[in-house]
Amino acid sequence: MNFINDTVSLYNGNAFTSIWIAAMKSIRKPMIICFCIFPLGCTIGDTSNQAVQTPVGKAYLAPCPKSPNCVSSMEPNEKHYIPPLRYTGKKEIAYRKLVDMIESDKRAWIIAKQANYLKVEFRSAIFKFVDDVEFFFPSNLPVIEVRSASRVGYYDFGMNRKRIEDIRKRWK
Repeated sequence: MNFINDTVSLYNGNAFTSIWIAAMKSIRKPMIICFCIFPLGCTIGDTSNQAVQTPVGKAYLAPCPKSPNCVSSMEPNEKHYIPPLRYTGKKEIAYRKLVDMIESDKRAWIIAKQANYLKVEFRSAIFKFVDDVEFFFPSNLPVIEVRSASRVGYYDFGMNRKRIEDIRKRWK
């Protein structure tokens, strides 16, 4: 008779519910820690990546800070370096193509446009973190120098590098 009662209580949810509750209690603290620390870790830290004022006629992009959340084609440090975008033809046509490509991205906003420079803000989908992306067109080379950096935090899980590589794929 005990077997039948145990089986009936299992199907009624009593045994399953108590096992489920015990399991959830055992993982509740680690889940809370993960969900609290992840956004906190992404938002605090070195804020030296904040948007740099761009003077007219600027011929360079700001260097990356020591934190790993920045990539730049003008960076001599290997861990921050990413190759520039390349184009053929006229600079004005490449500039217009880049602007059109950025404007088609739902999470991108063009902040500054100059003849040889473009500054864009990208926002992450979930936490709405802002990353600053700069594009610089040197007058003497058919390349577009790039820089992408998280505005706040220390680590970006490779998102800035991935963003530039995604732009590179769309560019071709």
